[in-house]
Amino acid sequence: MEKELHSTHIKVAGKVYPIKLPDSELKNLATIESQINERVSGYRSNYKDLEKIDTISMALISYAFDLHNTKKTIDKESVLTKIAEIQDSLEKAV
Repeated sequence: MEKELHSTHIKVAGKVYPIKLPDSELKNLATIESQINERVSGYRSNYKDLEKIDTISMALISYAFDLHNTKKTIDKESVLTKIAEIQDSLEKAV
C-alpha cells in the first residue's frame, strides 16, 4: 500500500518551498526546518560575503556528508552484529 502524501511547505532561508510528505514525516517537519535554518544561518554568519544560495548549498553539502557518515556507521554496526551472531552460532555448534 502506498503512503498518502500531504502537500505542505518548508521555509528555508526565508523562501518557502512546496513539499509532499507522508503522515509519518509531517511531525518532524518543524524540527527539520529549524535545523536547516540554523545551519544556513551559521554559514551566513561565518561567511558574510557569500550569497544566500551559497550558504544553502553549503548546508546541503554538510547534510550529505552527515548522511553518508551515518550510513557508514549503520553499515558497520550491521556487519558487527552479523559477525557476533555467526560467532555465537559457531560457539553453540562446537
